[in-house]
Amino acid sequence: MLVLVIWTMSGRKDQHDSGASHEFTPTATPMPDNSQAAAGDARSFYQRGTDLFKQEQYDQAIDALTMAIRLEPGYADAYFYRGNAYYAKLAFDRAIQDLDQAVKLNPQDAFAHSSRGNVHNSKGEYDLAIQDYNQALQLNPNYAFPYYNRGVAYERKGQYAKAMEDYDQALKLDPNNQKAQKNRDALAAKLVK
Repeated sequence: MLVLVIWTMSGRKDQHDSGASHEFTPTATPMPDNSQAAAGDARSFYQRGTDLFKQEQYDQAIDALTMAIRLEPGYADAYFYRGNAYYAKLAFDRAIQDLDQAVKLNPQDAFAHSSRGNVHNSKGEYDLAIQDYNQALQLNPNYAFPYYNRGVAYERKGQYAKAMEDYDQALKLDPNNQKAQKNRDALAAKLVK
């Protein structure tokens, strides 16, 4: 019989609303030693990790997602979210490691390619970022964010015409994308001068 330590959140509601950190206490839960139970537990840890990620509790999300990966090493989505949690913490190299693994496990995931592109973009690795955005767009040409983010990479490289095309395409697909609109307007003003 395998025993897993599951971290349960304790804390009052007013602590959650104020943004104060929660305390976690371990509880031991016996689990049958078989792959079906492990996969089910992996999904539970994954769900907990994604919930914590959405609450911007990145350290706790990383811990839960790590448990999901330990239980199911081929869990591409767990690598994806853990990579994005590392990215949110500015741990770029760890983010790239996880996003590389997510892409390796699921090469058809446009979101994983796009997220890895964001990390490369943040590191100033614009050519690598553009490659990832190109792959994301090949997989899903109606995905607005890679157009916007590729536009940022092109703009940082001084390729303003390509940047403008990408901002326009991002706005065509998502007219409410305020970042794309802001960048497009700023670039247009820069080019007029």
